[in-house]
Amino acid sequence: MIQDMSDLNDGVGLCSLLAFYCQDDLALSEIAVPNPDEPLNVSDSIWNVQLIHRVCRDSLPYNVCHLALEDVLYLHDSMKQNVLNFMTDLFNQLELHPTENVKLLGSHQIIPIRPGMFALFLSFLDY
Repeated sequence: MIQDMSDLNDGVGLCSLLAFYCQDDLALSEIAVPNPDEPLNVSDSIWNVQLIHRVCRDSLPYNVCHLALEDVLYLHDSMKQNVLNFMTDLFNQLELHPTENVKLLGSHQIIPIRPGMFALFLSFLDY
């Protein structure tokens, strides 16, 4: 359960999650990350949230990010239900019903077994 949503408002965590699953659509180098001793500035947070919107809009079968830019940046407690809904939709698209461009790090091929089920084949010879 999410207790403090302020950890989500800079977009770093959600961008990292999307970069993990959608490596071809979002590189880790695109994400604005704060220095260890200072918080992320507003322009970098806006950049990260725009990356989230772009990946959700262009890489997933349907856009699961129904939150406005300001909704993510200022995350009030009244938005908690909406954020949980977004994260549930994101989990559904990334884990339960992944498309061909959604993959885990180290995966080389995702082969459909039957509708809605995929097998992940790893090639250990490439390591």
